[in-house]
Amino acid sequence: RGKVKIELSINGGWEQLIRNGKISLEDCRLYTSTLGDPITKIDGKGTLKKNILNIDKLQCIKSGNKPVDKNLFVNGSVDLTHFYNPNYDLLIAGENILFKSLTDEIEGNVNMNFNISGGDTISIIGTIALNDLILFKEFNTSVLSEEESENEKDILLHYDIDFPIKESISLVNSQIDANLNGELHYTKWGNNTADYSGELFFTEGKFYYYSEMFTISEGFLYFTRKGFNPTLDIIAMTNIEDEEIQISFTGPLNE
Repeated sequence: RGKVKIELSINGGWEQLIRNGKISLEDCRLYTSTLGDPITKIDGKGTLKKNILNIDKLQCIKSGNKPVDKNLFVNGSVDLTHFYNPNYDLLIAGENILFKSLTDEIEGNVNMNFNISGGDTISIIGTIALNDLILFKEFNTSVLSEEESENEKDILLHYDIDFPIKESISLVNSQIDANLNGELHYTKWGNNTADYSGELFFTEGKFYYYSEMFTISEGFLYFTRKGFNPTLDIIAMTNIEDEEIQISFTGPLNE
């Protein structure tokens, strides 16, 4: 949605087409199947020369409904020699990016700096600093997928991302409702379950065990690249019949 201008010329034989041209975007809006809010105010220019699309400028806003200046920027190039299987070399950077994911049940505010590269295997590598984030996610172990869609047989997505936490994040599921800080590392290959590594330290929160609710006084979650299934090590308290009881919990949370 918006103003899009395209100039395109195609020369050469069918097996070796040479594409040249230009593209410009003005005040465009992009909706995706994974993000709740659209990317808005997209302005950009690109030059296509001998099948290489160089992005001269691409900037936009990803901040929900808040009025802000451009805060998301894309630079780099895309090799369109094989038009239906492009090869990417892009750098994406942004500050105070507000988003809500429809697939991973994440919403919050982040700063990002990462690279997208490759063709048959597309690698997404970099850092996404968490300013303020809520994660609604149950604990689970890694699962190797045996099924692939037709598109996934041709293109493999590889994620390798650091998530430093600037202040704290909220983790909410059937076992925990807590605020944490620390750092996570996220890796994912293709259609397999994502793996997490790193440590998160509790600043405050609740832990639910059977029918009891415990207040966490201290502790941490330790992730060891086995899905989203951390080892828990906390000290928590609860009151039963006017008696304060302090308990230590340790071990994997999915057991």
